Amino acid sequence: MMENWLFNILLASSVMFRVASAPCSWLSSLPGFPDVAADYRTGVSTAVLKDSVFFAGGDVSGDSNRPSDVVDVYDASSASWTRLAGLAVSRSWAAAAASDSAVAFVGGSSAGVASAAVDVYESSGRWWSFNLSAPISRPRVASVGETVFVYGFDQPTISQRVETFSLSGQPPSHVLLPRCQQQASMAAIGDTLYFAGGFDC
Repeated sequence: MMENWLFNILLASSVMFRVASAPCSWLSSLPGFPDVAADYRTGVSTAVLKDSVFFAGGDVSGDSNRPSDVVDVYDASSASWTRLAGLAVSRSWAAAAASDSAVAFVGGSSAGVASAAVDVYESSGRWWSFNLSAPISRPRVASVGETVFVYGFDQPTISQRVETFSLSGQPPSHVLLPRCQQQASMAAIGDTLYFAGGFDC
């Protein structure tokens, strides 16, 4: 089992630390972090799959015109790093969702342009990707089992749309909210989705 650590990644200085959850104190720097001192990234997306933490994409050197497709994975059980095949679309600020068997990186921004790309990594090692029906620069995501829900599309005409896809590979579909809540937050508990905040369209 992965130890109950909080991760703080300081990509600008190429240093990563692990923090004990209780009491909260610095333990040590993590060994073997990829050398990105001259190539640090901001807007990196993170997700946890079993004992591994995924760090995907971002803007190189904080430059929004230089999106990255890099995916670095830290395995806490072996204290080792792996660099995976890149994202299908280089981008930053993608939202991340996870199940017991896969992680997904959804939407985001590529050189200032909203992306519709979704990249899924399965614990078996298989990568696959597809596009949502429309770009989404700041997606809200929540997962219920193997199903991922995506909300927050940029276009006003589809701002009530909640797209769904399965991390097991089932075709995507969508539902409509009874009212439009732009920039609302979304979370899942059990099999129920909750929406809060935002403003009327």
